[in-house]
Amino acid sequence: MEAGQKVQAAGMTVVLQRPLTAKGVMFVSLEDEAGLLDLVVRPNVVAQTKKLPEWGYGLNGTALILVEGIVQRNGGVTSLLMINIYPLIAATLGTIMR
Repeated sequence: MEAGQKVQAAGMTVVLQRPLTAKGVMFVSLEDEAGLLDLVVRPNVVAQTKKLPEWGYGLNGTALILVEGIVQRNGGVTSLLMINIYPLIAATLGTIMR
């Protein structure tokens, strides 16, 4: 993955941090069979996850999610600046993965 590249990743949230000093930014660890990916979630994306509770997904680790974001590299650390979140269910995969 190259810095600045737009990518998708899927998994389940296993760690969620909301530091008081981060001005509404959340830090999330997404896990799949390959390991962990660190997500940086700005307040506008956090709001996006709260608008669609009927989908049964979010950043609370209760369901599988697909995220879209921009790869960030800082030294030896790679993270994903999340720009979208989707429920990971078979009915939506064909629509999202075009």
